Amino acid sequence: MLNIKSESVEKAIIEVADQYILPRFRALKSHDIHFKSDHSPVTIADIEAESALQQRLFDLLPPSKLVGEERFASDSGVLDSFLGEEPVWIVDPLDGTKAFIAGEPVLGVIVALAKQNQTIAAWLYDPTSREFITAEKGAGAFYKGKRLSVLPVTQLNEMHGIIGSRIVDAYEDCYTSSGMPSDLDKP
Repeated sequence: MLNIKSESVEKAIIEVADQYILPRFRALKSHDIHFKSDHSPVTIADIEAESALQQRLFDLLPPSKLVGEERFASDSGVLDSFLGEEPVWIVDPLDGTKAFIAGEPVLGVIVALAKQNQTIAAWLYDPTSREFITAEKGAGAFYKGKRLSVLPVTQLNEMHGIIGSRIVDAYEDCYTSSGMPSDLDKP
């Protein structure tokens, strides 16, 4: 994997979460919360964590580039980073910003590494439980050191999962406007 150890990336993610995210969890002030042009919230923790991750990831793998959620919100031209030969870090420094603002422990730090438009590794970190899910192309995905597997499912109605409320609402709207009944179970 591009001569970089997964443990080094994990350490960088943990350090950033410990320094920029966890101290603000359940401690945000109103001036720490802003809104992007799409009206989604962003906090000082999102912004500072992305900046700190960028520096640490660049130090681990020079030369590389970074496409971060917060930078993309203000500069969509950052997507041009995928056009070059350099590896690209893809970062959501604080997935679950709304939950973070509400003080709910449903959040994560997501980092992926791509080269030539192929994702080659990914890290999902829950700072509240201090647990990782990692994946590497060709090696699989792992949680607590155990390889994850996907159960075979032949029918869509046999699948179970969790999706965001905006997706559920869009799904319901689509079926309602078409006159078709929806069989989506909602909590």
